[in-house]
Amino acid sequence: MRRPGLDGSCWPGPVTEEVLRAALLPPDEARAAWTRVRGDIDLRDDAMADRSRLLPLVLHTIGAEAAGDDAPTMKRLHREAFRDNTLHLHHAPSWLDPLQQGRVAVMLLKGLPLALHAYPDLGRRPMSDVDVLVPSPDIARAVDLLVRDGWVCGEANPLPRSWRARHSVPLVHPEGGHIDLHHVPGVPFMGRTEGRASVPEIWAGQRPSELVGRAIALPAPEDLLLNVIVHGVTSIPGWSSRWVADAVVLLRTQSVDWDRLVEHARRHRVVLPVRSALRYLVDEFDAPVPADALWALWAAVASAGDRRRFDLLTGPADDGPMGIGAIRRARWVRLRTAVGPGRAVLATPRFTADLLRVDRTRHVPAAVVRRGRRWAGSRLTPSRTSP
Repeated sequence: MRRPGLDGSCWPGPVTEEVLRAALLPPDEARAAWTRVRGDIDLRDDAMADRSRLLPLVLHTIGAEAAGDDAPTMKRLHREAFRDNTLHLHHAPSWLDPLQQGRVAVMLLKGLPLALHAYPDLGRRPMSDVDVLVPSPDIARAVDLLVRDGWVCGEANPLPRSWRARHSVPLVHPEGGHIDLHHVPGVPFMGRTEGRASVPEIWAGQRPSELVGRAIALPAPEDLLLNVIVHGVTSIPGWSSRWVADAVVLLRTQSVDWDRLVEHARRHRVVLPVRSALRYLVDEFDAPVPADALWALWAAVASAGDRRRFDLLTGPADDGPMGIGAIRRARWVRLRTAVGPGRAVLATPRFTADLLRVDRTRHVPAAVVRRGRRWAGSRLTPSRTSP
């Protein structure tokens, strides 16, 4: 939904916002927010899927007594998240060892660095996979190393043959493990390269760390914050309320280089989502963002094209002919914005092949014909109604 004074239409609705308040405000205010919202939600409803990921943090904030009859459910969700995240750590050597043995640099993104170093404990930040970043020149070799070690593509699409139109690929292992392997943090960051290395600033600012006894890199707090905001606000097929919790928890626990964040937001043309997101976090959750940083972001010039693209990315996901609706158009807009019109034209065949889920670009015409026939048939076939 839209909010006065903020760009885009990706902001949490009233019910989700109350759940976020219950997770992020001081305990007394959080308990009051939970009391207000509890009558409006059903913890068993499928519509709670996104909000339910916040419930382990809600329990930590308001306490079991205030949770009342919901405490057992919240504790179960906390235990399940702790179990799943522990399994992510258990499976980490199966992807980390092949990459390190192949001399591929590895950095963690998004959820796992936050769960390990920002949240109160490993179970307060549920994760479905582990986001892993490798340098752009090494992405094809990294995929090959993992495939040879038993990893397979985790989606219906074939493994990419070109990375012009892809920023990541999901991989799963038959014996357990699920990662999203990136060569850039997200599509908006694809276009900036130096010597073939995309987003060199994130590698330049890396922080050394350790994962299951192995050396690994973490992004600097400002790079992690930028990634959390941009991914959360502009992700496809829509936004997730979890980015709000991630950003607030990170801001409260990590020291951010604000000049560097502002510089990177300008460089990657993501000023609109970043400044609106930070303004929202300050207004609603009293996030510790310095006024100078907000002023610098709101003083930055955003072109009319940037505004149109941001509105499209955060707008409703309607569908169009042959299934090429707003979600697919948004993918194209993000790619074109990131790599520029010329490189986007070169990437069109691979982009279309990925969109239509075919292995080779020469299969695109036949796939278009099949998709067109199915779409036309669905429009011509009269719908059946129950007597």
